Amino acid sequence: MLVSKFWEERARLTSKPSFGGDVAVGDLHHILEPLGPNSIGISALPPERYSLVWSYRNVGDYDWDGEVSVADITQVADFFGYTAPDGQTPSYKLKADGDGNGEVGVSDITPIAYNYLSAVSGYIIQGSQLDGEFTDIVQIDDEALGVQIFHGWHKTISWDCTGQEYDLFRVVPVDLNGQRSSPSNIAGSVWIQPNILSVSPTWVWSGGGEPSYVGQEITFSVELSEESVPPFAYDWDFGGASAPNTSTEQQVMVNMTEIGEFWIHISVSNQWGTDSWSFPVVVNPV
Repeated sequence: MLVSKFWEERARLTSKPSFGGDVAVGDLHHILEPLGPNSIGISALPPERYSLVWSYRNVGDYDWDGEVSVADITQVADFFGYTAPDGQTPSYKLKADGDGNGEVGVSDITPIAYNYLSAVSGYIIQGSQLDGEFTDIVQIDDEALGVQIFHGWHKTISWDCTGQEYDLFRVVPVDLNGQRSSPSNIAGSVWIQPNILSVSPTWVWSGGGEPSYVGQEITFSVELSEESVPPFAYDWDFGGASAPNTSTEQQVMVNMTEIGEFWIHISVSNQWGTDSWSFPVVVNPV
């Protein structure tokens, strides 16, 4: 029944997404992995190892053999009816939940039909300096990639990047013909996303200084760590306490127009991420 359903879905779907839509990596991380103790209980040298870690993605490839095929229907049949438990870590059976609804069922045949013969044979590891372009470091076949951990319902891949003199990394899936998919998210060996250290003036939110009053003009600014990489986008929201009530500047002067307690929010973003602060402010009558 499941096989016939597959061919029905395959006939119904008249087009496929371009290669990369369902295989692109979205969870690449650059991590520090301490090495284990040696035979006498002392950590081996060097004392640390840096790795790129990401999850294998090829929607419909439920048996994780690198290609979406009719054989993947077996996984749907084997785990048919499995439902992810509330509040608990799902078992490996959830890998056959291709439509992401939390249950393995007939609808999970559609991703197989839609991505039929989509293959990931390996990855190209790319590196870049902060102010440079990405270049290929190495291309590695899936079978030769460092450590492959079957973690829950994910196939997690690890590649040792110790000694690589790049600030940024990304990975690009390739198929059996060497065709490249879309590159992954960027992971850094340096802190690249914004890191808010403080918001000035500190007396407004620290509780240890003078109170603010209605009609008072206050200049707010945000301080970032030196490692944060520009350009930045700023997003202030003064919670209805002031005019103006919002701003996209790093430093902004506002007039406290309302009496009461308000929450002020500041978010700072760059192309690699966002950091946010929120703090209360009390505006007193004159």
